[in-house]
This record gives sequence, C-alpha cells and structure tokens, in this order.
Amino acid sequence: MTIETLSATGKLKPQLVWRKWTTVKLSELYKFFGIILHMCLVKKPKLSDYWSTNPVLQSSFAAKCLPRDRFLLILRMLHLVDNATYIPKNQVGPDLILKVRPIFDRCVTQSGKAYKPGENITIDEGISPFRGRLSFRVYMKIKPHKYGVKFFVLYESGYVLNCEIYSGNQSNADNSILHIVDRLCLSFHNKGHTLYMARFYTSPDLLDYLWGKRTEAVGTVQKNRKGLPRDLVGQKLKKK
Repeated sequence: MTIETLSATGKLKPQLVWRKWTTVKLSELYKFFGIILHMCLVKKPKLSDYWSTNPVLQSSFAAKCLPRDRFLLILRMLHLVDNATYIPKNQVGPDLILKVRPIFDRCVTQSGKAYKPGENITIDEGISPFRGRLSFRVYMKIKPHKYGVKFFVLYESGYVLNCEIYSGNQSNADNSILHIVDRLCLSFHNKGHTLYMARFYTSPDLLDYLWGKRTEAVGTVQKNRKGLPRDLVGQKLKKK
C-alpha cells in the first residue's frame, strides 16, 4: 500500500514524518547523492550530525542541499528495483542481492569496458568488511577484515575486469570453482590470456578446460587436489 493511499484513507497518524512525503524531483536526487559523497569524505558519528548546529560538529554542505528530514525520507524510501520481483529465500531461485543488483551490475559492466588488459590477468577473492546481519556474510581468517561480503574478482594491475558477489548456497548460481572462473573469464576466452590464480582455484580439470578456451593458467596446487597424477604427487620439485 502506498503512502498516498494510506494518507487518503486516514491511516497515517498526524505526527508521522511520512505525512511530509512528496514526489522526489530529479534535482533532489542529485543533491541526495551529493550528500552521500560528502559523507564519504567527512566522517561524523551519526547521520543527524551533518545537520547539527553545534559549532564542534557543524558543516554547512548537507543543510544547504536538503533539509535533514527530507534526506532521511529519501534514504528510507530509495529503491533500485521493483519489490514485486522479490523472491523470498525459502522459495526457488532467490536473488539475495536483488535490491542492489542493477547498480552493482552497471558498475561491473562499465569497469570492464573502461580498461583493456594485457596478456596476464588474475583471479582472486576479496572481502568487503561488514558485521551486520546478512545470511551470506562470511568469515575469512587470512583476510585483514575477517567478517564481511566475499567477492570473486578478475583483475589486472589492480583494475577490476569482472566481479561477482558470493551469496552462498541459497542462490541459483553454481559456485563450483570451474563455473566461477568460467563466468568471470567469459569475455576473455580464446584471446590468448594467461590466468594467474591461487591454490583455491587450481585443479587439473580447470587447467584442461582453460586450455580448450585458448587460455593458459599459472597457479599453486595442493598435493591432495583431486585429479593430480600420482607420479607428480610423489615428486620433490627443485627450487629455482
């Protein structure tokens, strides 16, 4: 039920801030995101502090752009997708990042178009620190930030070529190593690239698959990796 419907039927209490809601103008959105960027540069303890008149906390930028209540209303109501397309987690085929999917996919697509890599490309995992409640939040002991959202990233010289969020076993995506690598490298197959990867990804099956896609691969491998030839496992390799 929309705010307009609730207001027309008298179901909104007089003291509720939602009674102040009006249709958002394009100029207000520009100001809204300008304040968001400002908040990335100027850190304060609380959102309301950006509109504080306390001389210790005061900064005039946010107040000149939008009133505090208007900013908070837009922040609360802003959606990137239609909620009618949401599939609950207990049903088949949920997209657990549906609410940010359009902007995430847009950023990844534009990033891939903006840079043309050389021969050598790398695939690895990254983590965005987050300690809130999230069904696919992970713990990675070896990372500086141990709790957060995990990403599979294809990059070259630190520039992201492709990226995928790990959303756990609840999603439709096949999260086997071969399929992860194949999805990330899809637009780089048959172009003569060399893929560098850590032991998490390296396996004989994946190397064979990449060879068939005219992509060479370099990576460390564990002796207990399934599919390794027995004569190779027993060898002691010389250090160069």
